Amino acid sequence: MEEHIIISAICDQIRRCQLFVADVTELNPNVLFELGYAISLNKRIWLLFDTNIERAKQDFHRFQLLTTTGYTSFSSSRDIVNGFYIDEPYNSLDKTMLRDLLGPVESRLRRRPSLLLLKPNVDTDAAIRIARRVASGPIPSVIDDPKEVKTQPLSWYVQHVDAAFAVTCQFLSTDYKSWELQNAKQALVAGVAHGRGKPLLMLAQDPYLSPIDYRDMLRQHGTAAAAEAIYNDWLLPIVEAYD
Repeated sequence: MEEHIIISAICDQIRRCQLFVADVTELNPNVLFELGYAISLNKRIWLLFDTNIERAKQDFHRFQLLTTTGYTSFSSSRDIVNGFYIDEPYNSLDKTMLRDLLGPVESRLRRRPSLLLLKPNVDTDAAIRIARRVASGPIPSVIDDPKEVKTQPLSWYVQHVDAAFAVTCQFLSTDYKSWELQNAKQALVAGVAHGRGKPLLMLAQDPYLSPIDYRDMLRQHGTAAAAEAIYNDWLLPIVEAYD
């Protein structure tokens, strides 16, 4: 109950705000989920990044999704204050990322709503099972497979979430080498889906300690069979609503 209150309070504050400021230096999954949520609600976004941390710079470029969005670099709180008054994001509240990422109304995806699946970049047994269920299911599907395209642009994810009927994001276990950047992408896109009001399934293979922002939304599983059972239970009312 306490965690549910926390995520509700956070989302409520984001809904109330006009300007959303985020430090994306560490690609913290809590922050990325909140950022995706703020983007989806058409909020003015102002990003901060400490370019003096070499590892963070490397991870940021490997992550790719935010490299074209623009950010204000800083190394101290004074830099943040100076940058804030130089950029004056409060004077351009209509300059939103969502508007840029979705593009003109006439160019947006026009197709029957689909089920969007974000696969992890490791073909675990659970990932293979879920992908098969999605591809063979009664709802047309779009599958983001990092084995085919390593990373789509952020506009691709926002546009496909916007056009989707429902969204499934699969998080990697912390046992895997690449879990941090992979799960950062899943958190960001899940935040967008949550903000757009899409039915959302967030699946993670144990062991995985979920950030508190979405802990009560995440379903964890041990085996591939357990993951498929969770997916099947989640899908049933969605298929009924889709028909």
